[in-house]
Amino acid sequence: MLGASWKITSLLFISILMTPGSSQAFNLMGKKKCGGIGKRWAGKKPVEVRLHLPSLKSYIKSKDFADPKSALARAKGDIKRVIKEINSISEIDLTLELGQDLKFPKLYRGNDEKYHRSIRIGFYNRSQMNARSKKKQNPAWANMDKKCRFSENFVTYNGKLKWAFGNPKQNGQKYWEVGRQLGEKLSFRAVLLHEVTHALGLSHANNEYAIMNHSHKPWTTGKSEASMEFLPDDVAGLISLYGNKSKKTADLTVTNSYFLPKSSNPKYKAGKQILNKEVPASSVGGNSIEPEITINNKGSKAIKAELQLWFSKNQILDQDRDYQSETVYQYQLNQESKKLTNSFEVPSGIPSGSYFVFAVLVPTQVKGKSGRPQREKNEYNNAIALRGKIQLN
Repeated sequence: MLGASWKITSLLFISILMTPGSSQAFNLMGKKKCGGIGKRWAGKKPVEVRLHLPSLKSYIKSKDFADPKSALARAKGDIKRVIKEINSISEIDLTLELGQDLKFPKLYRGNDEKYHRSIRIGFYNRSQMNARSKKKQNPAWANMDKKCRFSENFVTYNGKLKWAFGNPKQNGQKYWEVGRQLGEKLSFRAVLLHEVTHALGLSHANNEYAIMNHSHKPWTTGKSEASMEFLPDDVAGLISLYGNKSKKTADLTVTNSYFLPKSSNPKYKAGKQILNKEVPASSVGGNSIEPEITINNKGSKAIKAELQLWFSKNQILDQDRDYQSETVYQYQLNQESKKLTNSFEVPSGIPSGSYFVFAVLVPTQVKGKSGRPQREKNEYNNAIALRGKIQLN
């Protein structure tokens, strides 16, 4: 993502070294009824994820997609990405695999095919929605069996709503995910990750910084697209159900971003979310902005890290070319997430103009040893472009 060397040019160094307590706040399905363990899939045999093809085709046809074949391919790609995200958790004895599409007309029981050890994904048609009126307002939900050990589960989408499949850029517009909405559409993949995790045994989390929070937000991650990945509480919940004894050294990420400028303009007062709009600063340099950032350690070891802010006229950060704030913060993280709203100085001498703002998290010590970890998962997530641009006058 960023090069092997980390350029640090700080003149003003603000140190906030924190020793956090545990922030894990996952909840398990059926915990009281299942001996305190929660509902889970027994054994180590892979769980199949199967798409109910007739309902998806019917949905795409009903919404007049410009390119139905492409939409179908993107939806299948989303399912594969969700499977990959869950299978990437090396600390759990649980594997999902993509099964064959279900091709018979109905999604639910009563068909010729027998269901065994699978999660089935489909859409309601109008008659099914009318028969289940209490579900009309829900975007999607997981319908699980009543036993403590799962044998079959469903993830069902509300076919009356508008869903976006695939990379946002493939849907004809550039946007960041806010809440679960992509413009007027909902993110199929973002909601699928949440619902499949229900089908694996996690209930809604208490912590806002978890995919399993009831009002979850798709956190922006990845190299070039709005995406969504598990946060530490989600991982800890799955480990509690399916954990093995392997441990990751480090998995450090920075997520969640809009900035709160210090400005006398009431339109841009602190607390207002700015999305794809230019934000005024009173002058070039010597002033501050306040980004809202969440830093996460999903690894198994305590880690110290440095939080930096960079300004770039380009959508890709180049630390040899771009401008770093002179303000730097230091944090210590166990397996947890922290929501931060810190004040960063605008770099002195930065030319006027419109800038992308990047938050960068640099690991400085892992388990008492200085330097960057050797085996960090998804290192590209150590930096993120904040939503919107800032205008420096």
